[in-house]
Amino acid sequence: MTQITCNVSHSHRIRILSGGYIWGLLTNPDMKEKAESHPFDQLAKPAQRALANAGIKTLEQLADLSETEFMALHGIGKNALQTLKTALTDRNLSFAQGERK
Repeated sequence: MTQITCNVSHSHRIRILSGGYIWGLLTNPDMKEKAESHPFDQLAKPAQRALANAGIKTLEQLADLSETEFMALHGIGKNALQTLKTALTDRNLSFAQGERK
C-alpha cells in the first residue's frame, strides 16, 4: 500500500493512501492517534494486507464478497470477520449472499 504524507501546515498533516483515500488527519506529527479511524485500521496487519492484495479499499467493495469468499482470503481470521461484520452492520451493509460467479 502506497502512502503519501502531505504537510498542510506546520501543525497539520494528512496521510493519503493509494487510491486517494484520506486515512486520517494528524494534528501533531508526533501523535499516534488519528482524528478519524477507518474500520480497516482496527484489523491486524495480515488482514489489512489481505484486503489490500484483493483490491478492497471500502466497506462497499467488501459487501460485494460473500462471507465464505472473505474468509478464504489468506490472512483473514475470525477476529477480522467479527470486526468487519460490525462495521458493515453499522453502515447498513452486509456480506453478499452466496458466492459470485
